[in-house]
Amino acid sequence: MNEATFEFCKSVIYMIYCNDQTIRDCYIGSSKDFVTRQRVHKYRSSKGDSTYKTYPVYNFIFLNGGWDNFSIKILEYYPCRSKDDLLNREEHWYNIIKPTLNKYVPRRTRLIYNRMYRIKNKDKIKKHKHEYHKRKQLQKKKNAPSKPIKTEKPLNPVQVIDKNITLDFQ
Repeated sequence: MNEATFEFCKSVIYMIYCNDQTIRDCYIGSSKDFVTRQRVHKYRSSKGDSTYKTYPVYNFIFLNGGWDNFSIKILEYYPCRSKDDLLNREEHWYNIIKPTLNKYVPRRTRLIYNRMYRIKNKDKIKKHKHEYHKRKQLQKKKNAPSKPIKTEKPLNPVQVIDKNITLDFQ
């Protein structure tokens, strides 16, 4: 067995769900080290501060009774050769169960998320760009001088201070 295969030989696909059967929200994940991953989920869901607030699963667990009100179930033991294989299998389960607490879809890249955002928010982005360019034009008009600034003529070496007195600086 090569090293990559050995590293992923204990991989699993798992689901986190609420013990209250009226709550249908769940999370699907995968890990090559399930015990450590479970510990991480428990720790992060116990943090009530803003540390992990961007992760829907941790906020949801925290707001719905904490880790003690949730269970984690192994859906499948999946020994595989690589992380790519594991994510493919996680995506399979993701598409079957359709979890609501996953922040990211398995195997979806940042590029795909960016494209989806631009498609979904096309009108909003167009409006924002229009407002941005409008502000820039107003700012240019505001900062541009309305009339050329008149500069005084340079002083001559001889300057009249008083009609009766002249000074010569040469």
